[in-house]
Amino acid sequence: MPVEEKITKKDLEDAVNDLATIPFFPERGSSSIYSELAKMCPHKRALSWLIDTAKARCRTWPGLAELRGLLCTRFDAADGIDEPNCSIPGFTVEEAEMRHIEEHDNRKRGELSGEAAAMIQEVAKRMKRLGAA
Repeated sequence: MPVEEKITKKDLEDAVNDLATIPFFPERGSSSIYSELAKMCPHKRALSWLIDTAKARCRTWPGLAELRGLLCTRFDAADGIDEPNCSIPGFTVEEAEMRHIEEHDNRKRGELSGEAAAMIQEVAKRMKRLGAA
């Protein structure tokens, strides 16, 4: 497993500046947002994903609780505070459950397809042997 890059002060400053592009971002309080991001994001990749996803999905500033919820849909929070609830479209509990069921069904179909392909190959081998005999 690759070692994840640690988050730098510059990464956090850039993240807060990027979040500030979301409408209704609080004019005051960016230092508390900075420190919350530092506490909850486990590594640089998680921070980047969180910020990119929030900018793409949030029409208005969702607040820190929603950002934590969004982060926890993909990564474990560095401070151990798991917030599985998120109301950001595409990341709600219901949508996550539907994706999980869909992935499970796709894997099941893939396994059955693999089994069916193996059975067909075995039948083809037997038919060849019978034809050669």
